Amino acid sequence: MYEYDERKDLFASTRTATLSDKVIEEAIGNADLRPALKTATVDSFVSRLRREISGWAPDDALSLNEWVKERIAIPIDEWKSLCAVIPKMLAENIDSGKVKTITRNGAAIASVVHREWEETWNNEPLGLLGQWLRYEGPVSIEQICAIFGVTADEAEDAVAALVNELQFP
Repeated sequence: MYEYDERKDLFASTRTATLSDKVIEEAIGNADLRPALKTATVDSFVSRLRREISGWAPDDALSLNEWVKERIAIPIDEWKSLCAVIPKMLAENIDSGKVKTITRNGAAIASVVHREWEETWNNEPLGLLGQWLRYEGPVSIEQICAIFGVTADEAEDAVAALVNELQFP
């Protein structure tokens, strides 16, 4: 019925990597094979990802609290961008019992953190790095250090551990 049903080179029924797995692995491992993206395209995508655009932003207290919880820690500059597009009344009356602004020891940038993440954010923030990165565009090690309040070596080790988790078999 389908070409790959009969062609073993196109369909692997065992645990061997398929052609698409090999292509993805090659592209991930070689920056030259990835297409360059325009800065405006990346910026637009990241703004929508962070819900910093009208129509994408939370529009009530429950949605905002859940968004802060999902984001783990929203750096203060991103928080200001978000507050610029949410209803003014909502921005002025954020529930301080559920979210708070925290500047970790050693951090140069404060972040808005949901109370459910507060203890982990204060004690083991790099354990949250993978979840936090889901809502970020390209981020430098320096930016991670400034937000998480860790050394460059600690940030590089945490990023390397995440990369190792993503390695193909």
